[in-house]
Amino acid sequence: MFRNLKSRLILAMVGLAAGSILIVGLLVNGALTTRFEDYLRANLDERSRTMAGALGRAYEARGGWDQRMLMDLTHLAMSESLSLELKSPEGTVLWRTMGMGMGMMPRMPGMHEMPGTGGNLGGMASSSQDVKAGNRTVAVLTLRARGGPGVFSNLELAFLRGLNRSILISGLGVGALALVAGLLMASGVTRPLASVTDAARRIRSGDLSVRVGESGPEEVRELGSAVNHLAEGLATQEKLRRRLTADVAHELRTPLATMQSHLEAFSDGVWEATPERLAVCQSELLRLVRLVGDLERLAQAEAEPKLEIEEIAAREVVDRTAGAFQAAFAAKGVQLVLNPGDSGLKVRADRDKLAQILGNLVYNALKYTPPGGRVGIEARSDGARIIFEVSDTGPGIPEEELPFVFERFYRGDPSRTRLTGGAGLGLAIAMALARAHEGTIEVESQVDRGSRFRLILPA
Repeated sequence: MFRNLKSRLILAMVGLAAGSILIVGLLVNGALTTRFEDYLRANLDERSRTMAGALGRAYEARGGWDQRMLMDLTHLAMSESLSLELKSPEGTVLWRTMGMGMGMMPRMPGMHEMPGTGGNLGGMASSSQDVKAGNRTVAVLTLRARGGPGVFSNLELAFLRGLNRSILISGLGVGALALVAGLLMASGVTRPLASVTDAARRIRSGDLSVRVGESGPEEVRELGSAVNHLAEGLATQEKLRRRLTADVAHELRTPLATMQSHLEAFSDGVWEATPERLAVCQSELLRLVRLVGDLERLAQAEAEPKLEIEEIAAREVVDRTAGAFQAAFAAKGVQLVLNPGDSGLKVRADRDKLAQILGNLVYNALKYTPPGGRVGIEARSDGARIIFEVSDTGPGIPEEELPFVFERFYRGDPSRTRLTGGAGLGLAIAMALARAHEGTIEVESQVDRGSRFRLILPA
């Protein structure tokens, strides 16, 4: 019955309100009853002292009490819901009221109680005071509360019952408010959650265009934002997956089509298998071999390759990379500028894998830098990280393409001409190897102003 979040929130709100009202009601009732009882007891003591003083003064002035005075005190006590009892110092009852009855005894001790006016008055709150005439105790006055248990009279009990009734009504009102508040709060939470759930189901079914309205509490808005980012990421990955399929097909189609056309021409006798034509077939075959090799290296890099970590001087890495490409830079007419950093700058990495990462970055920079341009290789440290930066003065990369430069088969030239060469796997391999070293590669680029690739490794 209470399996869904909405019903549980409502139940929690109502239960919390009911429990709070119950606890507060009990505490208030107990505290008020105790304080009220203390007040009534103090008032009873004050009344008994006042009456005892009046009786003492009358006894001292007249030598005793007359019936009229005792009747006046009795009426005063009954008007305040009190029972009065007057005894001699020896314990003989001189005057007593109980309920609505009253009895009169002679002023002097030795008389017995009036029939029907005696009995046990225990169980009621009482206050006893000595009645003194001068320094002599002539009687003992006892006042008791009448009409209810303890110190409370019927009117006082009615007051307490009314108070408890008010607390109960207030509790029911607060419970109703808690129910309404629970409904509103539960709806405010569960409605956006239901929207998120529906969006997740649609994403699971393949609808990656769905987006969630970011409303409700902050946590629910963050959840909706996370689902939206997830949908956007999945949509991007789906787009890249489809592009990957097209890119693989393109990379395979061109060499295969070339070799197929040549072989069919040889088979049909249209062409002779001259060394030049066989060289074309061999070139296309080598292109396929390189493609397969790049895919194998990418798979190995992404499969957490086994690294032989050692401490390497950054200057050595830069010099080794520059030496491997020196002839290529000279042939193309591109200037190579080195800044290997301090001689004591060292990095912990796999020597061959690090050379492969930097080699891919430098090759990529050389490939896109026109003759007369410049490529720089720099090594530096910012304390917590070792940074290898490869910069160029090439055409740059449009800002909208920067998030995709490390994707498989991604190349900025949609025509995929042979002038730039490559299958678009070099940067993907470099990023995979950088992550294997617990590092990353960042890129900054501006169109017509060149690019900067930074390999960042922990120091």
